[in-house]
Amino acid sequence: MFKVLVILILTCTITYSQGKNTYGVKLGFVNSSINNESDHTSLNLFNDTRLGPSFDIFFVTNLYSHLAMEFDLGFVQKGASDRLAVTTPDQPFGTGEYIGLDYKLDYIKLSSSLSTKFVIEVTEFQPFLGLSSNFLIDDKGFNIDDLTSFNFGYLFGLKIVFNNSMKNPIFLEIMREIDFDHFYKNHFLELNSAYWGFKLGFYYN
Repeated sequence: MFKVLVILILTCTITYSQGKNTYGVKLGFVNSSINNESDHTSLNLFNDTRLGPSFDIFFVTNLYSHLAMEFDLGFVQKGASDRLAVTTPDQPFGTGEYIGLDYKLDYIKLSSSLSTKFVIEVTEFQPFLGLSSNFLIDDKGFNIDDLTSFNFGYLFGLKIVFNNSMKNPIFLEIMREIDFDHFYKNHFLELNSAYWGFKLGFYYN
């Protein structure tokens, strides 16, 4: 029932609004991590975060004077990194050299969020909260055949619009997204992901 509700929220289309509708583009990067849950080990299998690209096209409809809904369609690259110590029979505790490990998950992302706004002179602050659905299109480094191809997440953050009096104002977006469910799960191990996102964008009014 919960997933049905999320799908309805994410796929709904607003056909009427008293306010002005706007479009735009945003581009940036995410700093992501992978968390593992296991009854067999308390160690984190993915120790380092990973930087990946992210970009979106979006549509905003103003519901009321200080309340808006935004719909985003874009690409995000999640994952993690780690390094493995090189050992030899003569140096079983490590040679001081390391092999880098890269784990990558490429997603097409669809999200919707509600935001409000606070204006200080010509700078606009927009805190937001929303839901996302992620469609896996590629992966690297996991060597697992049955990764989940679709999962949900929730997101929250802050958008800072610089000089909202401009025709096409520029903004900075800082956000956090966390998976609701696991992108891999078996009897021994469960994996989910989270990231911080940093993007620059502009409105096309």
